[in-house]
Amino acid sequence: MRLKVLIVPFFIVMILILSIGYIKPDFDTIQIKKAEKASKELKVTNIDTVTNNISSLNSALDTQLETEKFAYQYLPEVLDQEQVIDAFNFLANQSGLAITKMDLDRPIEVLAPEPVIAAPARVS
Repeated sequence: MRLKVLIVPFFIVMILILSIGYIKPDFDTIQIKKAEKASKELKVTNIDTVTNNISSLNSALDTQLETEKFAYQYLPEVLDQEQVIDAFNFLANQSGLAITKMDLDRPIEVLAPEPVIAAPARVS
């Protein structure tokens, strides 16, 4: 008879242990995943607005082809660095400065290193 009285509290304790030990961690991971999903959805909406803005700018440029052609008449197709250097020297001389050295280099593009594959070790 005493064993029957102890079975019900034992099952209640076991249910509590199982719910705290196994269900609670899953609930926490679900909350973390929901937060990650919300942040990714925010990023997606930002990307969508950017793509919509780009498409609207492209359509606006397509409707104003004459203005675009007019602007390209005054813009050089190739960057003429000699003209820029001459203008810079002229402005420096006008203000009383002396230019001793000037380098016009393109920025160096940093490439990712290629993975190194190690040779298999020899076993003697």
